[in-house]
Amino acid sequence: MNNMDKNRLKDLRKNKLHLSQTEFSKVLEIPQMTYSNYETGKTEITLSVLKKISQLYGFSIDYLCGNKVNTDTAGLSFGEKKNVLIMKIKDLDDDKVDLVSSYIDGLNDISHKDKNNK
Repeated sequence: MNNMDKNRLKDLRKNKLHLSQTEFSKVLEIPQMTYSNYETGKTEITLSVLKKISQLYGFSIDYLCGNKVNTDTAGLSFGEKKNVLIMKIKDLDDDKVDLVSSYIDGLNDISHKDKNNK
């Protein structure tokens, strides 16, 4: 499969989105057999389907294709930094996401207290 890492596609569907092939194919508006062929490498995934996955779930096409995503945020805009953070969080299990969320809540509390003390 040239433009898609089939293992990443299966991992994304099963472990990150928790969807069956049938459910995911319905979301993507493609036949289940077509999706199955993407996952097994029998058929090359189309750019339009890659774009749809990217738009629906926020995964970059680079990530979907199996490329290492650069997570160095130096020199990035605020919006780009948020996107990198989202990519990092997507690889965490539920417990770690809850921990990150609690940490962010704590940072927000500190930020609000700092603003109120000024």
